[in-house]
Amino acid sequence: MTIDEQLFPTKVRCPFTQYIATKTDKFGIKFWMPTDLETKYVCNASPYLGKDPSRQKGERLAENVVMNLMEPFLDDGRNVTTDNFFTSLSLSHRLLQRKTTLLGMVNKVPHDLVKIAKDTARREVFSTSVLRSGSVSLTIYAPKKKQDCVCSKFHAPRRDDR
Repeated sequence: MTIDEQLFPTKVRCPFTQYIATKTDKFGIKFWMPTDLETKYVCNASPYLGKDPSRQKGERLAENVVMNLMEPFLDDGRNVTTDNFFTSLSLSHRLLQRKTTLLGMVNKVPHDLVKIAKDTARREVFSTSVLRSGSVSLTIYAPKKKQDCVCSKFHAPRRDDR
């Protein structure tokens, strides 16, 4: 399953019309959708209607969206792939409790990453580092001085017995 946003263009005036500068059609109604990779079907959808009063205080919007969209598909041993807006260490732990794994890019400086993962000054170009904490692996690839991080609960470390 892959979760991402989709902006449906509209010229209708409503309180939850969104402006997204990076999209071709700048104004529209934003939907979050999980899609099945094998069938290419949208499995669920949720419009962004502004602040959600049912969301618990302190819970990230991205975590709330993923957990709500994936609710019918949890506990089936699926994998969820997300972009950097949704991916976090706390979300990966919550999904793993429901027998679901997470794979996704991580923002540059997420709050829950260790200091060594954030340190870009001493990283060589084209280098790859793999950090592991419990059941979470973090792969850091540096195509330039700026690095890309992938957080995964899906990939187990490979051990070479030599």
